[in-house]
Amino acid sequence: MIPQKLVGIDVSKDSFTLAILSPEDGSFSTHTLSFSHKDLRRLPFLLNYPCRIAVESSGPYSTLLMGNLRKMGLRPLLINPLRIKRFSSSLSLRLTKTDPIDARTIALFLASDHNTASSPDPKRQSLAELSRQVEALSQSIASLKNRIRQLLHTLFPELPNHINPFSKSVLHLLLAFPSAQALSRASLESIARALRRAVSKRGRKLSLSPHQLKELARGSIGLSDPAREALLQSLIRQLLLLEEEKRLLSQELIRQARKLAPRAWETLLTIPGMGELSAATLIAEIGDISRFPGAKQLVAYAGLDPSVYESGKIRRRSRISKRGNPHLRRILFILAQHLVRRTQTFYAYFHRLRQKGKAYRQAMVAVAHKLLRVIYALLTKGSPFQDNYSPNS
Repeated sequence: MIPQKLVGIDVSKDSFTLAILSPEDGSFSTHTLSFSHKDLRRLPFLLNYPCRIAVESSGPYSTLLMGNLRKMGLRPLLINPLRIKRFSSSLSLRLTKTDPIDARTIALFLASDHNTASSPDPKRQSLAELSRQVEALSQSIASLKNRIRQLLHTLFPELPNHINPFSKSVLHLLLAFPSAQALSRASLESIARALRRAVSKRGRKLSLSPHQLKELARGSIGLSDPAREALLQSLIRQLLLLEEEKRLLSQELIRQARKLAPRAWETLLTIPGMGELSAATLIAEIGDISRFPGAKQLVAYAGLDPSVYESGKIRRRSRISKRGNPHLRRILFILAQHLVRRTQTFYAYFHRLRQKGKAYRQAMVAVAHKLLRVIYALLTKGSPFQDNYSPNS
């Protein structure tokens, strides 16, 4: 017999459906409510008895509901939609899908597998959203830079060979003179004036003088194309805006991560190549290390565990599962590249794998796997990183 009533909640954009499973006779009662102050006030009356509540994760919609349930003093559990989908398939082969049926499925899942459901930390969830927005901005910035490179290949192909085209000073210079032809027609005074404005806007002084820039432009094979010049200026304005947004948001992410987990913060910064933004991202994506019973569970959470195929006498381990947190995998892969260059332990491990015939990416994924196990040990013990290299490490 189920000791308390179980509540499964299916969430959509404007409403949510509760299925309440009674322990006495296994019967269900179903209620559909909207995301309104009036309907949310009804929840305590519907849940005025001991109960366990499970909500299927659905982004901002489940976040809003989880927050309101916590305000009522409840501890709702959040369940991965993939697990609900698989559980639903085990109950029936029919493809019938309605909100009440989904809510009942969640309640039944809670009855059969409630020990593996999680009650996420709302502060960590908010921090993770902040971290992922920084990541999204980084991806947008990389895309803009790629398009700017392509336009410069037509308008001023020689420029990237002499100076960094993405320094603040060069970007502001290109806003004023978006092609080699435009720069070659400009006076030395107007070029110098544009450079002074660039320096005043956090740009660094260029290694090339106005005279050298003008000579470089005169010898360019770049084309004069008003449409592409206007497009280049538009992309540069977008890039400058996104870079400033990323700078401000990164500062906030670092501030909140340091405040949320000061001990983990100090520990992570002892790892060579670990910057403040990387440490903040790890804290946001991993959360409290105590929620993982062991390093194996953390590795699975990141999706760095090998997938296993087993049928009869055939059993093989293939590529990593990639079923876990893709944001955590991304930052681990970046950090793995830094550690191979900065530590003897990871350098030796990487090159030993390469000598065994592993491809570069395979070897680097293995380094990321090893790094995550090291991070688990450091955060669990609260000890700093030490590059204790040995041939068997």
